[in-house]
Amino acid sequence: MIIYKVHLISCVFMTGLIWLIQLVHYPSFDFIDRSIFHHFSVFHQRRITWIVAPLMLMEAMTAASLVWIAPSQLFYWVNFIGVVGIWLTTIALSMPQHHQLSKGFSATALRKLVRTNWIRTALWSSRSIMLILYCGVQL
Repeated sequence: MIIYKVHLISCVFMTGLIWLIQLVHYPSFDFIDRSIFHHFSVFHQRRITWIVAPLMLMEAMTAASLVWIAPSQLFYWVNFIGVVGIWLTTIALSMPQHHQLSKGFSATALRKLVRTNWIRTALWSSRSIMLILYCGVQL
């Protein structure tokens, strides 16, 4: 099923991206000159959105489509709940920290961003594993 494949690809891509962000990109914020941090933060938010937003939207739409097509499949519901969890974490935890950082460097906001991003990292990682295993079962 093409929708499943598109969903799997978007989830696996986002999993790789979130690990890169978690282990390299967010920790590197600590090394940015404080006098230009505001500009860096705004730049980061604008540019990363061009990568993340289309993939997250594609992932959400395909997850919802899978539930719509096969509403009796518990697996699709669990996956969809994981997508909702990622969106809620992004909106409630990550975006406020990015907003704070766009005003200037804040060690507290950066620590909270890195700490709470583990939730998204875990959700994307576990979903990727589940989707890959489920795909193998279907073949």
